[in-house]
Amino acid sequence: MTNEQEQSPESVIEVLNQYVDYLQNSDQESCHGLRAVNPELKPLMACLDSLEQLAPGGEEHDLPPVSLGPDDATLLHGTSASRQTVTARVTEFGNYELLEELGRGGMGIVYKARQKDLNRIVALKTILSHQFASEDEVRRFYLEARAAGRLQHAHIISIHEVGQHLGQHYFTMDFIPGGSLANSRLEFLNQAAGKDYYRTASLMQQVTKAVEYLHSREIIHRDLKPSNILIDDQGIAYVTDFGLAKVFEARQLDGEQEAHTQSGMIIGTPGYMSPEQAAGQSGEISPRSDIFSLGIILYELLTGVSPFKQPSPLDSLVAVIEGEPPLPRIQNATIPEPLELICLKCLEKDPAARYQSAQELADDLERFIAGEPVLAQPANFRQQFQRWFRRQPAP
Repeated sequence: MTNEQEQSPESVIEVLNQYVDYLQNSDQESCHGLRAVNPELKPLMACLDSLEQLAPGGEEHDLPPVSLGPDDATLLHGTSASRQTVTARVTEFGNYELLEELGRGGMGIVYKARQKDLNRIVALKTILSHQFASEDEVRRFYLEARAAGRLQHAHIISIHEVGQHLGQHYFTMDFIPGGSLANSRLEFLNQAAGKDYYRTASLMQQVTKAVEYLHSREIIHRDLKPSNILIDDQGIAYVTDFGLAKVFEARQLDGEQEAHTQSGMIIGTPGYMSPEQAAGQSGEISPRSDIFSLGIILYELLTGVSPFKQPSPLDSLVAVIEGEPPLPRIQNATIPEPLELICLKCLEKDPAARYQSAQELADDLERFIAGEPVLAQPANFRQQFQRWFRRQPAP
């Protein structure tokens, strides 16, 4: 089939119904097989993918409420329960031995691997769909590798090698023992209970400096969340997963074409994105969108509660756009007021009211750590009224 007109409406509906069945059964291999043999239906199947992600009862719906963030397909570390030892038949992968599966999701699988020639441990990421990967999936995979590969920062995961083995695209990067911030949640909550807020602020400052470096290289991460922040055994933070990263210069090069193709698309993780992302306002996404996501992460570290995550992804999007979480000090009265002010400034709905750069946020965190007055100020009457109004239940 090379043209949708060659198929009868009945046959198209039959194929799409079969595709929905595969989606609901999480049969990704069969989904990719249908896409491969019905390329003319890919736009319709993409719509079904988006609807399935927003439907109640999806992957985020099944997450326990204590989790800071869902395990991600492109993360280096899932929860210990999600890790799997690689079976013997797939242990050998060219110059690598696959030792353990660390995480998987919609786009990729990440393994702990040993690079045989250098005898070193790395993290190896492959495309989840293997031989069924579309041209767009392969393109996005290499865009992520290139975006991360040109970055060198103490708090950003480094890329080592990009290549193919038996037709399977992959790249390797630093392996960070210790897990993600999502898995370190209880440790940081215990620190908060012991009033060790300075360590929490220091960790956020590390992440913020990495994000500032990204912005200085004209990259917006667009998917900052606890599961994309790795913590090593020494408590050092590393930002990872550039699968959704936005390069400023690419937007300028693609111009109107990209604005046309991206308009209205929701990019990010529900519950961790900015209001402009949740509303599909791609033209409004800026470095200040990452600032909002950093505020969500800080809120969770301080309170142990997600400010916007709801039972379904769609409800999470609505909460990000319209909702207002309780003040952090209502959730946890021991939180220092300056740290609450920093958090709330990040979470302003209006990008113009947030920190205008990650460097400004890092500087205010440094002031808090040093015991100096922070620049973030209490809300004025208008801001207080807007927050109060957003907290009121809908009639």
